[in-house]
Amino acid sequence: MIKITYISFLILFALSGWAQRVPKNKEESLKQQSLDDIEALSSKDYPYIEKFHQAVREKMAGNFNEAIKLFDECLKERSNDDAVHYALGLIAKEQNMKSKALDYFKTAQKLDPQNIIYTQELAYMQYEKAEFGDAAENFRKMTEHEPRNVDWLYGYAQVLVYNRKYEEAITIFNRLQDQVGVIPEIMIMKADLYQEINKPDKAEQTLLELKNEFPENVEVLKTVIGFYEERGQSQKAIDLIKELSIAEPNNGVAHFILATEYAKTGKNTEFLNALRVVVESKEISVADKMNLIKHLYTFPGLESEKILEISRLLTEVHKDNAEILAFRADVLSESGKTREALNYYREALKNNTAEYRLWTTVLAFESAYKDYEALYEDAKEAVSLFPTLPFVYYAAAEGALYTNRTDEAMEYLEAGELYILDDKNQLSRFAMRKGEVYFQQKDWKKGNEQFNKALEIMPGSALIKVNYAQALINAQKNLSQAEDLLKSVEDQKRASNYFYALGSLYLVQKEYKKGIDLLKSHVNNLDYSAEIYDLLGDLYMLSGDKTSAIESWKKAADFESRNKSIEKKIKEETFYAPRYY
Repeated sequence: MIKITYISFLILFALSGWAQRVPKNKEESLKQQSLDDIEALSSKDYPYIEKFHQAVREKMAGNFNEAIKLFDECLKERSNDDAVHYALGLIAKEQNMKSKALDYFKTAQKLDPQNIIYTQELAYMQYEKAEFGDAAENFRKMTEHEPRNVDWLYGYAQVLVYNRKYEEAITIFNRLQDQVGVIPEIMIMKADLYQEINKPDKAEQTLLELKNEFPENVEVLKTVIGFYEERGQSQKAIDLIKELSIAEPNNGVAHFILATEYAKTGKNTEFLNALRVVVESKEISVADKMNLIKHLYTFPGLESEKILEISRLLTEVHKDNAEILAFRADVLSESGKTREALNYYREALKNNTAEYRLWTTVLAFESAYKDYEALYEDAKEAVSLFPTLPFVYYAAAEGALYTNRTDEAMEYLEAGELYILDDKNQLSRFAMRKGEVYFQQKDWKKGNEQFNKALEIMPGSALIKVNYAQALINAQKNLSQAEDLLKSVEDQKRASNYFYALGSLYLVQKEYKKGIDLLKSHVNNLDYSAEIYDLLGDLYMLSGDKTSAIESWKKAADFESRNKSIEKKIKEETFYAPRYY
């Protein structure tokens, strides 16, 4: 009876506290037991108990070495003290010394086989040490002691599986589910076990029961389909899902499974119909939806209106999802709706300010479409969010430069250069942008120095050559050098900015026909064609062809040119220099 005092104290720090219930009708016997304890204790027991309690206190304070020392002293006095062996097992467990813990728990349980706490710790440690046979026997005792303990039932079933006692494991899983209901993971394990013991009908019955219980769970339906596919009965699974989709026409999960199947079998019309339901469903993850949408792009002759509709439906369901908002922006941009696209890009930024790649996409978009006011505002915010990344300073400088904030543009460039280190590409671009700023400030000498510095670092850069030429053309300085720079750009590197610069050169040189012929022959094959059409209209107007000029300007407006003078040119049928702020 003496050890009752310190075993109860030890339980306070045991990892599993399983309080033992005492019936009320035993109150009298408890009183008598207390009297017996008092009588049994003598002064010679106090030092031992105090030493045990001190060891417990050291353990609770995390002083394991001191606790072990005191517990070992206890064992020297009483080697058969199960509570001490148990306590040492707990310490060894916390120190991840599993073999040692196992030995201590075995000794404690051998000394007191009726103590269910010892049995529990021993069973779980045997499980961790892969001693599944012994673990199973201890789990059996535990579940007999507490038949409704779901953790112990689950553990028992697991060790039975590892012992390849599949039918017994199924029985225990059934006992567990009688208490907790149908759980997908357990049902799937049961189905697997039925297949292991060659009872496929039972496996099928189990999975169908699971499907009926969770008709909207994607993983459950995937498991059912997987079962039938393994058995060469995939059509049976699809037929089940079709029935479900008819009974529940808005069931996103069922349509998701069908859409996946239609994608595999090339049934594009059926796929598109199922996809619409999937897109509007809140049960399907954004990742799964986007994976299906990727298949849409494989359709031959995909109509832009279809993808526009899908992206619109997506944004109605996921109004605050940055990935969806950015996807909608991409689709709108591809369809020529670049102003609306920018609104969605900027909304995406609001919902995910920490995503640097999204910022680079948006800032690059604003630069490409000459949306300089938006570029200036957004790049300033990006600088505050990513103050050590050079690109955001570069973008902020461009936005400031083309909204006539040249001093601020230079400040951004000088601040951003501090973070470049030895990246030649970035060094050359910063020098190029400084050249643009100096040209805007009419400091031609410094501008030329910076452009030449950029070319020294990256002599083959088409971007630097074109931008240098454009700066010279805008300033109407050294046009022969501008022409040489453009001629030196390799054919395969001649993009929209190249043709815009060369067309601008012909305009300044008053070689209008050359400019018209150049742009007419390339405009339909170029990205960002709005500004090309705008320039083509200028060339027509200055050549005296007002009708063609207005027609080109209208196309520029239709393609959403950012030139703020475009509507005025159309209305007044007059040439005005481009203005972007």
